[in-house]
Amino acid sequence: MSIMRIGLVKRLLNGLLIASCVLAGCGHSPSPSLQGEGRVPFDPESYPDLLDLHYTPGKMEKCQGWFTDEGSWFGFTLPETTNPKHGFCGPFDLDERHRDWISDAILEVEIEPDGQTGISTSESHYYPGELRLEYHSGDVPVKQKLQFLRSDLAMITIESKPGRRLSFHGRFSEGWKVDTENKRLIINKEGRDAIIILFPDKTELEANGKSYKAFPRTASEYRVLIGFGREPEDGLDYDSLAKAVEEKWMKRLEATIREDMPERFNRVAVKSLVTLVSNYKSPKEGLLHGGVIPSQGVDYFMGFWAWDSWKHAAAMASFAPDEAMEQVRAMFDYQTPEGMVPDCIYPVSQWNNYRNSKPPIAAWAVLKIFEQNGDKDFVTEMLPKLVSYHEWWYRYRDCDNNGFCEYGSCDGTLEAAAWESGMDNAVRFDRTSMVEGAYSMDQESVDLNAFLLFERQCLEKLREAVGSGTRPDIPEIARELDGKAVCNWFFDPSHGFFHDRKIPSREFIKVYGTEAAIPLWTGLASKDQAETVIGRFTDSSKFATFIPFPTLSADDPSFEPEGYWRGPVWLDQAYFAISGIRRYSHADLADKMTAELFDRLQGLEGDGPIHENYVASSGKALEAPHFSWSAASLLMLYREYGKNF
Repeated sequence: MSIMRIGLVKRLLNGLLIASCVLAGCGHSPSPSLQGEGRVPFDPESYPDLLDLHYTPGKMEKCQGWFTDEGSWFGFTLPETTNPKHGFCGPFDLDERHRDWISDAILEVEIEPDGQTGISTSESHYYPGELRLEYHSGDVPVKQKLQFLRSDLAMITIESKPGRRLSFHGRFSEGWKVDTENKRLIINKEGRDAIIILFPDKTELEANGKSYKAFPRTASEYRVLIGFGREPEDGLDYDSLAKAVEEKWMKRLEATIREDMPERFNRVAVKSLVTLVSNYKSPKEGLLHGGVIPSQGVDYFMGFWAWDSWKHAAAMASFAPDEAMEQVRAMFDYQTPEGMVPDCIYPVSQWNNYRNSKPPIAAWAVLKIFEQNGDKDFVTEMLPKLVSYHEWWYRYRDCDNNGFCEYGSCDGTLEAAAWESGMDNAVRFDRTSMVEGAYSMDQESVDLNAFLLFERQCLEKLREAVGSGTRPDIPEIARELDGKAVCNWFFDPSHGFFHDRKIPSREFIKVYGTEAAIPLWTGLASKDQAETVIGRFTDSSKFATFIPFPTLSADDPSFEPEGYWRGPVWLDQAYFAISGIRRYSHADLADKMTAELFDRLQGLEGDGPIHENYVASSGKALEAPHFSWSAASLLMLYREYGKNF
């Protein structure tokens, strides 16, 4: 860890020199509660056990969280103290088709030859970028550390008392077979990539088909390499690879943590960071570029979703711009000739969903990336694809050609049309039908049209950034609309709120939902409209609940506390609403609501995972754990805290 210590000292000194410049240049004074902390904890050791990753594989239990890094499709856990192991548990295959434990512990370490194998004083920790395990085998201390060096390579480093011989052993799940070759152990199963373990030189190996035992030469430190589908190479400088991973984590923390924030908020930011990095997956089969899955905790989420991807990319732009670009490219790899971006894509391309798309905020994600890395080549690469996607909405989702678009589906079903909104079972769709002879819902949605106008603004900024001489080719009817026209169309003065409108009657669909936040987040609403909507948002009977911003007003007769999009708090919607409030000069209110999220969501301040959604009245965690767009939303809220737009 010496390189991490040196880097930390350098950054602490730099932080003292530049802190005043940073604060002076951010355009606002920090809130009084944020001043005076003066700490820059860029060392991963400052953030132990943000997530409880203890799990010893058993027959009945279900694990929902693993340590994984560098885009790997495999994960490990720490052993439980009540069901201990002499090593890290796993690997677990995260691929939806093969999701299982390859081993309960691929490398257990004991002291030879006295046979004292009892574990005492066991201690285990998860840090950003690594797992650690310390215990005694008999009276001899053993320390282990696990890191991912690449997506297809993990390394376990073992330290023990010099002069005492160690033995390694492991057993494998049903169907896996073990063979030995020199100092290599090869674990095979029909239809699966092999797992190859590389031991230190002159290690003696024994295998019986389902388990193995290894006897390395006596040393004080040992290094064991685990290759996933690829044999670890001899002769590589693995220590340098490990240091590079450590440095990468320090840079991620440095790019994420604000010097002026309370430590409890920093922990939320780092937990969000590790959630996104853990869920990042390298290219695999039909996934031609890397990207972030929604959640490692649920098997059917092992692919990439469109508007999830845009949020992930926007949040990752500051600490991992290369991965953010990959995330965007991954979805556009499957753009249709008509311009549509599919709902979701998988390693098995036949599973991709082309029945519907998702809300259009891709140009916003590309703009956020460009603002961080200034990569004009990336903008040039993406701009024609983004314009084609933008045009697709007006060509295929404006059934009456009036310039206001509708959510719809390519198979003509209402189910897929609701999916296209991203708010699958929202109450505003309860009385919705599909337009006869078209592929659209019979209602024009305020969020969709605000997103589209905002997208055009982002496209213009991207075009200017690369010096394009022509305006993006947007249909004429869309050019006639502006933010004022869109907001006036969807604003109901009698309710003081933004609502969807019915086709062909044009009546308002009078449901109070978080879709009304999008004209504020995009900055399209007038000042008067925004103030009226904010009045509804601050009503404790509607949206200012214990956890702010349920997706449906809490006083609606159809409100369901755990009803997916019919009442729980989704953090992307909370982000849109709070960021929109901040945009209209209510920074103190936005800060207050952000703090309520950070302080009240179940498990957030402790070692619980970030969840898909939460109960508005209590903060109880719901649905999938380790949820990426929730992490992305929390991270963006953290960045905006204390700022005026």
